[in-house]
Amino acid sequence: MSFDISKLIADLKLQKQKYHAKVLSTSGININFLRLLDLLDLFAFYVWLYIPDFDFTDIALSLLLDIPPIEFQPISWNFTANLPDVSELLQGILVDIEFHDISEVYEWLKTVEAFIEANFEDELETINTLTGEIQVIVDIHESMLENRLLKAIYDKTPYHQSYYDPVPTREFIKSTLHKLFVERKTRKLIVEDIKGMAKAINISDTLSVFLYNKLSMILSARTSTFILGYSRLGEAYLAEKHYLRHGFLGKVRFYDFNDNLVEANVRSLDHIQIGFILGLTPLGLGFLMPYDTLYVKPKTRIVNPVAGSIETKGRPPIGHAVEYRARRIISQARWSAFSFANYNKPEEQLDFRRSERTDQWFNLQVMRYQIEQIVDPLIRQYESNPMKIRMYKSAALQLVSGKAKRHVWGYNAYEAMSEEEFYNWWIEHWKAQGLNPDLLNTIYTRVKPWLNQWRQIKYNLGKKLRERRYSLAQMTW
Repeated sequence: MSFDISKLIADLKLQKQKYHAKVLSTSGININFLRLLDLLDLFAFYVWLYIPDFDFTDIALSLLLDIPPIEFQPISWNFTANLPDVSELLQGILVDIEFHDISEVYEWLKTVEAFIEANFEDELETINTLTGEIQVIVDIHESMLENRLLKAIYDKTPYHQSYYDPVPTREFIKSTLHKLFVERKTRKLIVEDIKGMAKAINISDTLSVFLYNKLSMILSARTSTFILGYSRLGEAYLAEKHYLRHGFLGKVRFYDFNDNLVEANVRSLDHIQIGFILGLTPLGLGFLMPYDTLYVKPKTRIVNPVAGSIETKGRPPIGHAVEYRARRIISQARWSAFSFANYNKPEEQLDFRRSERTDQWFNLQVMRYQIEQIVDPLIRQYESNPMKIRMYKSAALQLVSGKAKRHVWGYNAYEAMSEEEFYNWWIEHWKAQGLNPDLLNTIYTRVKPWLNQWRQIKYNLGKKLRERRYSLAQMTW
């Protein structure tokens, strides 16, 4: 198959013009902004759908695996949008995006110890039926801190009370695991990806099964049984009466790692997050829970300079933090059309041939076509199915993009892997999609000499444009 460079340039020029018209032109920005206003209610619906899922599952893994909550990417991934000053606006900076550290508002997100002390009752009490006296039977904070699974510290942590914590595994738990649940459309694909990741970076089978089951259970709980502060009205079933204890128990139905439909009886959200469930929870990865919730029931007002005075009666601080995050994301959504078209001067908005953003996009597309043309002859020697050919080309492109993402969350584990680990994961991932591992290996061998250079070019393209525009804005000022 011959490569027609003139046709490629003509096609890319047309695509470049379309991209500019839809995203970067003045009319495109206005249309996208108005369209976003029309979809704002739908956007808010999905924010309230996903943010509690992200945050409450992250908190569960934080407490069970001793990882500070703020290290989980969905929780830490917060930004503030501000109007640019005049010098920035002249450089095409339409909106000034700054990182927003939510742990400065809720400091107890910084450590597991602080989270436990802020969000869980300090003592569990009972009434002596003979004397009527209230007795403290356990110090909850001390018990949780002493019995949690700790990251291993050589010559300090007991062997049977700690775990080995390599960076790729930690990054997989903190960001990539969630991405799989959002990105993959079927349970089978999620499980296959987790298996491939476990094989590539040596995650134990026990931990792999536990991680999948824990997230599956918490995500299913939102609709399986109504949990105040988590479930959405109209989507969840009311809990059933449990006559043995004269209370209510919710039935959470979910599919486990082996695709079996499992039913668990739970009392409250923290039971789902960190409670030990016989037959589901491995020893050491769950707490024995009392009948009632351990979350605090505050009756005071929290005052902070960002959110103002907020009444928190009836819910723990984490409930307020989840609401705060969701409302911030919804309020920032109106800036999306401008952030998509950022670093785009007025004259660049009028003519796509003057736009550095379209040139940036053009360079990325040229790299994409270059990679595809390198592997195309190899693929066609063994494959004639157009769909399979496209999959092999996507696999080749992933060799570059998987370790060269800039602003997309969920890829930290791939970036933290060694080249050998990433290759092993990549082979297993595409093998599970039905591709030939021998052909995949041939493709990898063919493009390997240029991989590091391509990744660096891709990573730096957008970064350099942003840095140059802010640098010029400071010089202008």
